[in-house]
Amino acid sequence: MAGLELSLNLPWPTSSISSITSSLSSLYCLLTISVYVVITINKFTTSSLKDHAETEASNLLLYMLLTSCMFLIYLLVYLTRPPRSHSNKKSHGSAFLRQGAAVFGIGTCFYTLITLASHILNFNCVGPIRTINSCLSIVFITLQMMTIIVYPRLNLDLGYGVPHFGLMHLVATNLIIWIKTVIKESILEFNEAEEKNHEDDQVLDPSEHLNTNSSCTVTHIEEDDYMFAIVRGSSPILFAFIIEFALIGATVFYNMWLHVQPYSQANSKCSEKLPEKPNIKAVLSKTDWSHSSYGASTGLVIVLINIISLGVFFGVASDMDVIDEYIEKVTRSITNSYGIIATLIAIVQIQKLVDKTESEDTSVDAFLLNLGGSLSYVYMCFTITVGVFTTDIKDVPGGLHIINGFVDIVQVTLQIVLIKLLLHKVIKSQDDAHPGRQATAFLVLLNFTLWLVDTFELQKSQASLVESAFYGPITWVCLQRLTLPLAIFFRFHSTVVLIDCWKNSYRIEQIIDDAVD
Repeated sequence: MAGLELSLNLPWPTSSISSITSSLSSLYCLLTISVYVVITINKFTTSSLKDHAETEASNLLLYMLLTSCMFLIYLLVYLTRPPRSHSNKKSHGSAFLRQGAAVFGIGTCFYTLITLASHILNFNCVGPIRTINSCLSIVFITLQMMTIIVYPRLNLDLGYGVPHFGLMHLVATNLIIWIKTVIKESILEFNEAEEKNHEDDQVLDPSEHLNTNSSCTVTHIEEDDYMFAIVRGSSPILFAFIIEFALIGATVFYNMWLHVQPYSQANSKCSEKLPEKPNIKAVLSKTDWSHSSYGASTGLVIVLINIISLGVFFGVASDMDVIDEYIEKVTRSITNSYGIIATLIAIVQIQKLVDKTESEDTSVDAFLLNLGGSLSYVYMCFTITVGVFTTDIKDVPGGLHIINGFVDIVQVTLQIVLIKLLLHKVIKSQDDAHPGRQATAFLVLLNFTLWLVDTFELQKSQASLVESAFYGPITWVCLQRLTLPLAIFFRFHSTVVLIDCWKNSYRIEQIIDDAVD
């Protein structure tokens, strides 16, 4: 019983030891991320080719991945048994979030596998470190998926500080992977913008298959490596999977880090058995599906409309025609308008619910909502600026930019208010009319739809040609990369939290305590 031994052998109080290890581990996380960012910026500013391979901090990434894999193996083999761990009252990630981890994890693993195959075929150009990093990435993805899906309620004992540092290392690794992927995606957009401005200049592809060796050119790799074509073609889609998987991992492990405590101080209600594994059949059987059909049906209509818009975008998108951008902005404005109506209805109706007697800590969800919402504000303010100061656009009127940005800001604001209210509400009894649940079901599908559109359409250069012309292609790519990643995550996180509210806010409080998630 490492936690008890620690508290008995050292003269300091256990609370002080916990505070010290949690503080140091959080600072360690910030330090590693800072070092990665500085190394990447320094390499990028001194790079002549401006490709991702030259800007990647491969050695630091090797350390992060290797240490993460070692800790995850240690966690799964050793830390998952009492007295080194116990079950938390609530899952660190909801059932929907765990399903997302599985889907995005599989997509991330597929991309890493084909990247590894390409690295092996071009080993002389790629080098050993990046090839090893690809191998470690596959191990890391697999272990992280197993941990999130199999042990969603795992609370680790304080031990000797290892759980605090290990979990924060996992958070840092996921955030570094997220930053790395955003940079890769940004370089891709930079090169596309350069190609539009300098048609006669040779622009290097932002693949991670390049390095400073002059013999390792894109042409050489394309001729000899058919896997390169697969990586290049799948990158625009699978980048989204990598980003979401990394953010899910960072969120779950941060929640787990918050619940590290000595085994002796664990809640007496916690099971002495192995930490509980999710039971899908039990979750489905205990889920109340009532009072949701109308909201879900209307939401499916919104999903269908936006999927058609996506089909139009990928079917007719071109660099010279903005009709697809016009359709996207009209569709988005209509979607957000319905979202505003549904949110207002829900805010009014949920006033009939009662407050929870035992308040839960929702600070992490509130922080993520506020952070994502603020970046959504910034992005939409850029869009509104285009509409205000541009008057010579015929295909996409300036008024449409203003309306699109305004309704998005209003919808985001009202939705954050609604979610924060719902997180602290429950029904009086199971016989209640479940006020606001239809609107909540609708908003779940609406946010999922907007996440889908933002992920696969909005961040592409063809989806904002007017903004690109107004700010300049290079400047607009920079503005998008600074705002869109977290704005997109806002929609995914809102979907997850709204599903949690749809389930738990419409149960009586005693059932919530006993529910298996």
